[in-house]
Amino acid sequence: MVRNCEKGKDKYYTKLCTSENDIESILTPWDQLWLNSNKSNPFNHHSFCLTWYSTIGKECQIKPFIIAMFKKDSLEALAPLCLNIKDRIITSMGGKEFADYHDILIRNKNNLSKILIEIAAKIEHRKHDYKIILYRIRENQLDELVGLYGKWKHQKTNSHRYLIDLRTAKNIDNLIKITGGSKYSLDTHRCRRHLKDLTSYELRWYNEADTAFSEIGEFIINTKRRQYQRTGAPDLTKKPNYNKFIRSLLNETYKYSAGFAVALYGSNGDPIAAQIGFKTGTTLIWYLPAYSINYRSYSPGRILILETLYMAKKKGYEMMDLTWGDDPYKRKWSTKIDQLYRLDLELN
Repeated sequence: MVRNCEKGKDKYYTKLCTSENDIESILTPWDQLWLNSNKSNPFNHHSFCLTWYSTIGKECQIKPFIIAMFKKDSLEALAPLCLNIKDRIITSMGGKEFADYHDILIRNKNNLSKILIEIAAKIEHRKHDYKIILYRIRENQLDELVGLYGKWKHQKTNSHRYLIDLRTAKNIDNLIKITGGSKYSLDTHRCRRHLKDLTSYELRWYNEADTAFSEIGEFIINTKRRQYQRTGAPDLTKKPNYNKFIRSLLNETYKYSAGFAVALYGSNGDPIAAQIGFKTGTTLIWYLPAYSINYRSYSPGRILILETLYMAKKKGYEMMDLTWGDDPYKRKWSTKIDQLYRLDLELN
């Protein structure tokens, strides 16, 4: 579906992509916009969106609802949305459970996200009422989305975004003292010494997807499953094609040099803790961590972050994004905490 619209003297047209062929036709401009937008994050790149849709979304009766806005041949803005027919909700690809941020892509120095929202409200012509829900919007996009449309409602969520700025201190040891305090720093190094005495662990930083999945993919999935059972949290590993999603995500993100996976290995060759995430520029995104409960008394998750920060500093990275979720360890490590917002718009 294509609609023409005008914004001042400039003429735009929008394309609604509801099929895989539609999406295929905009992949190149989508990639170019992502590289040039200050709203880019791993969850609005097509490698994540299409991986989630092809493995999990389809099985959950989700349909693409991607809105692309062009000015002549230039893609100026894109909302990677999807349509949940069962719940009558339009939200970001990845939904509430898999996409940590729901930002809309807009070209630098343009304020087109509000146009996208207006169009999203106008192009839905189904008989039933739908809602647009963007569950986690970062603060830097809130001003562009609020106040543009009478039916928008925004509210603070109970979650925050946690960032570690590696430039805050001269070295990582000083950084821990600044963020967690002297006691937390001493306790972290005590756990590190005791774990080294126990198993002489090593950190592996993976440079290719196949090796990462074969060595830590099943470990993360099985460990997460036991964690969900132990805590009573919703078990995402029961989602259809969850294993396929993790494998495909690694393959796609590494294809675009955006994959980031690390693991701690004991002297017996077994993983102690591992993480699958993303990298953009000089920022690492901590997405899916897991640790073996057998080493719980040694705080293996904490040690994995510490060793990764040591390595990241050497490699020239400047930031680590621990993403959303108010886990206590995130507060101990973070140099900056941002509020996340939820935005709702009812469609009649």
